Amino acid sequence: MTKRKVKSNEQLQFEKDYTALKHYLIGREHLSALRALGIAEQVHKGFRKDGKTPELHHQINICFTIINLRGVIDEGAALAVALLHDTIEDYDFPLDELKLAVGDSVVEAAWRMDKRNGVDLSTCPVCSIVKGADNCDNTLHMIDVFDLDKMRAYIKRTQSEILPMMKRASKLYPEQQLAYGGLAALLKKQLQLNQDYIDLKHNTDLWTASQQKVRDRNIEALEAKNELIDISILLDKVTAERDKAVKERNELFSSKIGEKARRVIAINELYKEVVLPRPNKESFKTVFEILINKWGLHPSFLTLLDDDKLDVTSALKQIGS
Repeated sequence: MTKRKVKSNEQLQFEKDYTALKHYLIGREHLSALRALGIAEQVHKGFRKDGKTPELHHQINICFTIINLRGVIDEGAALAVALLHDTIEDYDFPLDELKLAVGDSVVEAAWRMDKRNGVDLSTCPVCSIVKGADNCDNTLHMIDVFDLDKMRAYIKRTQSEILPMMKRASKLYPEQQLAYGGLAALLKKQLQLNQDYIDLKHNTDLWTASQQKVRDRNIEALEAKNELIDISILLDKVTAERDKAVKERNELFSSKIGEKARRVIAINELYKEVVLPRPNKESFKTVFEILINKWGLHPSFLTLLDDDKLDVTSALKQIGS
């Protein structure tokens, strides 16, 4: 069993709005606009910049903005141009086919909408309305789609070009003043909302950046602290090794001094016990033999006793040292 693909909310809303617009055009007998809807459906098959909303939804939104305006001179023509306003500029759709489908006047107005042609849209009652409605939809969907610089540029362009254009058009076509006034009010409100978003986002970004700096400094401080701890640990190890070496040296020195002291004491004891009672070579020989057996004195020391001039007592003291 094939699993049904779940449609996104954007796709469901698009289908709902598409059906509503189509029924509206049929009910009002805007036949040129109905045919324009069919052509627009052929060329706008992709998605808007958010990657989720069908591309044609932009044209449909413009149509609903126009429908909700009061005082539009030629609603059918305005809706047809709204549906086709990107067809000539962005797609190589044959103009002859467009003229056969919607008529020369609609195609001419759509051609005027191509910004490459540099036409003053205030001189056309249809184009001036469609351009205002186009900007309304663009400003409504800028958030989370445009970056802040592009949003600022679009707001500036709308304030310096689109709003003045509609003001000029309202003087040329006073019967559409209500429509221009409605568009201007809607645009100004949305521009303010976008500016508020830019300010909030900018301040949020500044706050986030400052918080990141604080986090970076904390990390640096922690790393410096860890380095100090590592140095302290290393210093403790070096100190411990030094103390150990000093202790071993002292112990070795003490053991050598102790050995020497014990040797001197032993020799003195032997001297008192053996030599003093009978101070002759035989008694010294006995002492030397004990030293040879017990203290590892070399046997050659016995030959010293053959020297009549030897001071044996001095020799014993030398051996003890």
